[in-house]
Amino acid sequence: MITSPMHSRDKIKLCEDIIRDHFGPTAHRVACTLLERGRLSLRELQRFLATTTTVATAGLTTADLLAHAGGSGGEGASTSAAGLAAAQTAAAQATLASISASSPLKSKRLIQQTLLVLIQHNVCWHTDTDDLEKESNYEGTEYFEINPDAVLPRLRFGRYIETAQEEFGEEGGAVAREVLLNGKLKASDIIDRLSENGHDRRRADEISLILRDMLYKAYLQPSVLSQQTNPRDKEIGWSQRERQAIKGAKLSTGADREIVETVKNRMAREEQQAWEGDAMGAGGIFGGGSGRLGLLRRDAKRSKSGSSRKGASSSSSASSKKRKVDSGKSATSEKLLGGRGADEGDTERENLEIDPDIFLRLHYPRFDVHLRDLIMCQAIRSKFNETCSEVFQLMIQIGEAKEERPSVGDYQSGIFSLSELSGQTASSIQLWKGLDRESLKESGPAAGGGGKASRYDLFAEYAAIFSQTDDLSHTSMESKFIQPAPGSTTTLSAGGSRVAQKFVVKYDNTAKRLKRALLKDVVQNQYGSMATRILSILLDKGKLEETHIHKLALITIGEVRDLCARMFAAGLLSLQEVPKSNDRSNVSRMVLLWFVDECKWRSWLLDHLHKTQSRLLQRRREEERRRAALLSKTQRSDVKMNVQEFLADYEKEQLEKLNNTLALIVVAQLRIDENSFLLANLPG
Repeated sequence: MITSPMHSRDKIKLCEDIIRDHFGPTAHRVACTLLERGRLSLRELQRFLATTTTVATAGLTTADLLAHAGGSGGEGASTSAAGLAAAQTAAAQATLASISASSPLKSKRLIQQTLLVLIQHNVCWHTDTDDLEKESNYEGTEYFEINPDAVLPRLRFGRYIETAQEEFGEEGGAVAREVLLNGKLKASDIIDRLSENGHDRRRADEISLILRDMLYKAYLQPSVLSQQTNPRDKEIGWSQRERQAIKGAKLSTGADREIVETVKNRMAREEQQAWEGDAMGAGGIFGGGSGRLGLLRRDAKRSKSGSSRKGASSSSSASSKKRKVDSGKSATSEKLLGGRGADEGDTERENLEIDPDIFLRLHYPRFDVHLRDLIMCQAIRSKFNETCSEVFQLMIQIGEAKEERPSVGDYQSGIFSLSELSGQTASSIQLWKGLDRESLKESGPAAGGGGKASRYDLFAEYAAIFSQTDDLSHTSMESKFIQPAPGSTTTLSAGGSRVAQKFVVKYDNTAKRLKRALLKDVVQNQYGSMATRILSILLDKGKLEETHIHKLALITIGEVRDLCARMFAAGLLSLQEVPKSNDRSNVSRMVLLWFVDECKWRSWLLDHLHKTQSRLLQRRREEERRRAALLSKTQRSDVKMNVQEFLADYEKEQLEKLNNTLALIVVAQLRIDENSFLLANLPG
C-alpha cells in the first residue's frame, strides 16, 4: 500500500483536537483511527472502530466535579443546590463524552456519513488505487486518508472571514462564512442562501458579483475531482504507467529522469486545468470561453438585453466599494488589488459572470498571503519605523497586483518600478518622516541646487535601504528585503546612492530572517544568552570546532562544551565527524565539528509549537466543560436577552472570569499560530 509523507506525533495530535472541536466526537473517532493507522478502506476502518479504545478519560471525575461545584466560590448554603445541579449536569456531559470517545462504533452508515462530512469539508482524501493504474472507472477498493495540511488552516478561519470582509465588504465575509461552514458549495446555492432563496434580487446580484470577484482574484477556487485524491498517489500511479509504456530492458538513468519530468509536467498541467478548465472545451479560451473555470463570458446580445440588470449590478458594486473605503482601505490599494493593471482588470471582470453550476471552495493560500504580508510588515516596523513599514506594504501590493494568483508559497513578488510607487501611492504617507533629513540634504540630488527631493527620489532612498545597496559582503544577497530586477537600469536616490529602477520583494529572505529570530528567542528563553551567542556564530560561520567557538564567542571551553551538548540533546545542534587519518575506527583521531541543521531545528521548533497549540485547545475545552451549566444557561433565549438580570452575582463573577480566561487563550492561540505559520508555510 502507498503511504503518505510522515507527520510528527504532535502535529497529528493537534489535527485530532481540531477535528474534535469542529466536527464532534464521532468524527474525532474516525479521524483518530485514520491518522494513527494511515490510509484505510471502509471495511478496515469499520473493523478498527468496532473495538473499544483504551484511551483514558481526560479531565475531572464526577466526585471532583461535585466537590468543585459545591464548594468553590464561598457562596455558602444558598448556592449549594445550584452548585450540585451544575456538577451533576457537567458530570453527565463528561460521562457521555467519555463513553462516546471509547465505546465501539459499529454502525456502518454512521461511519459512511462521517466520511462524507470530512470529504465535504476537504480534510479527507478518497483514492481508488486501481483507478490510478488503469483507465477503468469505479473498480477496485476505495481508501480514505486524512490530509493534515488541510486540517491545520481551520485554526485561521476567523482570519479568513475578517480578510474577506476587508476586501469585499460585509457580503464578502458572509460568503466566506457560508463556504467555510459547508466545505464546498454550488454558486447558485450560495446566492440562494444569502438572498432569502432569491427573493431579494438586489442582494442576489450583489452576491453574484462578489463571487465573481473572489473567484477572479483566487480567493475562491473551483472544486474539481482531481483535488479529492492525494497528489502523491497520482504521481506514483502516473510513474508506473509511464514505466509500463516503455518496453524492453532495464530503464536507464536518463529514462528515469525523463519519466520524473513528464510526471511533473502532468501534475502542473492538471493544477492549471483546475483553475482554467479544458482549453479546448466549450468554456476554454480556444472554445470562445473565458479561460477561467467557473467564470462565463457575457455575449453582446446578453449584455444588451440585460442593461437594467447591469445598472443594478453597478450600483451594488459601487456600494461594495464604498464599504471597502469606509473600512479603512485607501483608494490606491483598491486600484492596486485589481489584478493585471487597474483598467484592464476591471474591463476583463465586467465581461465575466459567475457560473451558477460551479462548486466553490475557499483557496487557503490566497488568504494566507494577507497574514504573510502582515508578518513581514511587522518585521520591517520593528527593524526600521512605521513609515518604512507602510512603504514596504505598498511595494508588496504593487508586486502582488502583477501576479495572476498570488500564493503564500511564492519566493518573490512580481516586478515593480519606482515610477509606479511614486505615481500610485496615497499622499497620506509622509515619506520624509521615515528618513534622516539632514543626511539627505547633504548627499542627495537636491543638495547642490538647494531644492527639495521629489517623491521619486525618496522612494529610491527607501529602495536603497531595503536592498542594502551599500552592503557589498557576500552574505548581503540572503539578507535583502528587496532585490533589483534583472536588466533594470539605475538611478540616484535622495541619499546619493545609485539604485535600480525595478525591484522584486524577496519573501524567502525576509521569512528566513524571521525564522532565525524566532529560534534565537526560544534558545534565549531556554538556554540563556551564551547559548544564543553560540547559535548565532554557528548560523553565520557554519561548521566549527569547540576551540573556534570558544575564541569567537568569548566563552570558556567548559561552558561551550556543556551548552553544545545540551542543545545537541534537544536536537538544535548536530555533529560532523572528520577523521584525521585513514583509521576511521579510532574516535580519538576524529575532529568533531558543531553545526546547525536547518531541517532539524525547524522540525523541533514546529513540534513544540504544535504541542502548545494542542494544549491551548485542550485548556479551552476544559474551561468550557467546567462551566458547561453556566454556558448552557446563558444560551437560553430568555437569558440571552438580558444576562445581567437573570444571572446571580456568583454566576456573573464566574462568567466574567471565564470570558477573561478564554480571551487570554485566544490571544495565545493567535500568537502561536503566527509562529507556526511562519515556520511551516513560508519559504526560506
